[in-house]
Amino acid sequence: MKNSPLPNWCAPTLQGLAYWLAYKKEFYNDYKLSEGAIVGELAQGINSNIDNHNEVLECERMYKELSPCIKGQTRLDLAIGRKSKGTRGKSLNIETLKYALEVKRYENGWNLILEDLNKLKELHSQNKLIRCFLIVASQNYRPVKLVSDKNHPIEKFLKSELNFETKVRTVKKAFSSKRKSDYGNFAILIELA
Repeated sequence: MKNSPLPNWCAPTLQGLAYWLAYKKEFYNDYKLSEGAIVGELAQGINSNIDNHNEVLECERMYKELSPCIKGQTRLDLAIGRKSKGTRGKSLNIETLKYALEVKRYENGWNLILEDLNKLKELHSQNKLIRCFLIVASQNYRPVKLVSDKNHPIEKFLKSELNFETKVRTVKKAFSSKRKSDYGNFAILIELA
């Protein structure tokens, strides 16, 4: 993980998300974007940057559909995997899945971020070849548990609250016209080891 290059879709999609968050904040100052809207924007960005001949992006997959070992009614926000010849509809499973992504708004609370990381850990334990990411979006404020006042990644909060390894891989930002020290729009990529 630490030295693995990030997938090609990461940089342009996350920077685009940060710009999109800033754009939405400028036009609709008091409107808080839903997590679903953020997932939709990410899906568009990822889909335009993956190899559409060999890879497929699927949204809102039930964890138990990807791996029968995982119970419950929880859904994975975004799944990217190898395209299977001759299949239609949702075709990814634990063997063809390459990237599992959860998305969370920082403003929705730290506990929800930790819950999503634990769900990803359960999926990752089924197949260590799956790269699991949590994308944290923050609109208008610096996520103080993940980004320093110099806009560098912070990892001490994740290390102190999880019993497995994660790493903040990248922080993308876009500043609004209200340029105060803690203002900005952030897209943060966290990867499980």
